[in-house]
Amino acid sequence: MIGIIVITHRDTAHALCDAAAHIVGEQEYVETICVQPRDGLETVRARIQALITQWEQIDVRDIVIMVDLFGGTPCNAAIPFLTNPRIDIVSGVNLSMLLTAITHRKDTDLPTLVIQIVNAAQRNILSVRSIKKTK
Repeated sequence: MIGIIVITHRDTAHALCDAAAHIVGEQEYVETICVQPRDGLETVRARIQALITQWEQIDVRDIVIMVDLFGGTPCNAAIPFLTNPRIDIVSGVNLSMLLTAITHRKDTDLPTLVIQIVNAAQRNILSVRSIKKTK
């Protein structure tokens, strides 16, 4: 099982995971960290480390960290964890990416899952008007 940590500014992580649960049901090993204005890098890193430590005791073999914005506090707090080959980070999290991660994490490895997440993002960012014109 691949664990998923969604880290965003404010409460977006909770909203994304709540929407995903509405579509595919509640999920084990999907956690959120919502970064508030008062939270510094060390606070966020401590939250990430706590989840990693907790999951090391159970059946979570790898972890994908999904952040909202490359270069923001959620991403910057997660970057030091890339020294662990069992962890990867994907930025630009949206509902389509999260659903892909949730639905494919049981039957694939971490590098393949990351590719699937990025591909899902690229497939689902489009102009709906341009699609309607071609049909």
